[in-house]
Amino acid sequence: DDEVEAGKIVSQDPPAGTKLVKNNGTVFVEVSKGPKVEPVYMPDVQNKTKEEAKEELKKLGIQITYSEPVYEASETVEKDKVIRTDLPAGTELATKQIVTIYISSGKPIKTSTMPNVVGKEKKEAEQILKGLGLDLKVEIEEVNDNEVAKGLVILTDPEEGEEIKTGQTVTLQVSLGPKMFKMPALENLPYSEAYILLQELGYNMEMLDVKYENHDTIPQGTVMAQSVKAKEEISVNAVITLTVSNGPAATQPTPVTKDYTIVFATPPAEDCEIVIRD
Repeated sequence: DDEVEAGKIVSQDPPAGTKLVKNNGTVFVEVSKGPKVEPVYMPDVQNKTKEEAKEELKKLGIQITYSEPVYEASETVEKDKVIRTDLPAGTELATKQIVTIYISSGKPIKTSTMPNVVGKEKKEAEQILKGLGLDLKVEIEEVNDNEVAKGLVILTDPEEGEEIKTGQTVTLQVSLGPKMFKMPALENLPYSEAYILLQELGYNMEMLDVKYENHDTIPQGTVMAQSVKAKEEISVNAVITLTVSNGPAATQPTPVTKDYTIVFATPPAEDCEIVIRD
């Protein structure tokens, strides 16, 4: 009854003032249930946070008691979002209702072993890892490498064969190729200084080619020419040729011709050897 408070009598039969037979009368009363309450139904709170779900239920205007939330893995529902409630959406709720909320703890934990992706292109390595279905977080670390071609995987963390699991972070170290540097001006420097300068720039000294040539005016041991121009960007593994002065060419002595007259007091012996020292 919208007008009579719940628990109070709305009407009676027989009405007030009616004479009743002693010890043999029956009186019927109608008791109010209070204002008519429209039924409320469980809303769909899937994929909401626990707080959002409770706020949604609060709007229903009925008293709801929550039991301890239950956490379980889910392939489809994001971590910390509602998977379901114990009462399905659309269920009529009582005035005082107990509700249990089931919350996602994330994807089910799966394990596998780290595949060998060393030497593969970065994109191919990422596809292989994605194909494991573990929702791995792949981080790329790019470094210079004098031996591994640009874009190829140098190493991984974890290494091949180690156990990996759902959501784990995997680091791929990917080559940027050999380190590059600007060629310095080496002409007119002593070769020893030019050598040290290239060494300090990280150049692979095994690739250095040195040629020696004579020169009348450039001092011996001085760099006369370089095959790579100054300021040119080159790889530490590029071949560099330095032409170094060997100083003036050695001169050959000019032959001198002299005439000598030998007078013998007596005829020489038949096998006589004559030696002239100048």
